[in-house]
Amino acid sequence: MVRDAERARGDGGATSRPPAAVDPSATPDRRAALTGGLAALAGLAFAGGASASTRADDDVRRVHVVLVRHAEKQAGDDPELTEAGHAAAARLAALLGGSGVTHLEHSPFRRTAQTLAPLAEASGVEPTVTDPRDVDGLADRLRALSDGAVAVVAGHSNTIPAAVAALGGAVAGGLDARGFLPEEVYDRVFVVTTCRAGDGPWITSTLELHGP
Repeated sequence: MVRDAERARGDGGATSRPPAAVDPSATPDRRAALTGGLAALAGLAFAGGASASTRADDDVRRVHVVLVRHAEKQAGDDPELTEAGHAAAARLAALLGGSGVTHLEHSPFRRTAQTLAPLAEASGVEPTVTDPRDVDGLADRLRALSDGAVAVVAGHSNTIPAAVAALGGAVAGGLDARGFLPEEVYDRVFVVTTCRAGDGPWITSTLELHGP
């Protein structure tokens, strides 16, 4: 389900309230709902900071980024997923399988790799392994993707909120005193769409889903 309403924010920090968000759990096909949500976010972000009457649409680059914490993990220094975690990874693949994924990225740890493994198989996209602490580098790489790209990033309780912020998005509450996702929370999915018209500022919209 959608946990919070969408919000649009430009580099200057201004916000605008969009129409009510679609609740994927209330539709027969959650994948279609997510795909529609990506398109809606792209239009919202563009409308938030660029005028169609003054900028050609083909001058606009839109990148969609889905950020998730790894699924439930076992104990240990570099643990694998639990049975419940593998089931959640399969649900994530089912949720995103029809969204046109073009880019996958996860940290060097087994729990993030296993979280994206079913989606990698379903989409045929080879994941990129990167340093999860370099959220600014992550944001730069993702913004450099081609127009219409859909990237999925699996990270950790401490890196996902920071990555959302580095992209210009916002996490609406539910963090601990350190600004991390609580240890027991695995089901928050952030969909960040960032758009840029020509050399103008990046305009970002954030949608949060509760699941998979």
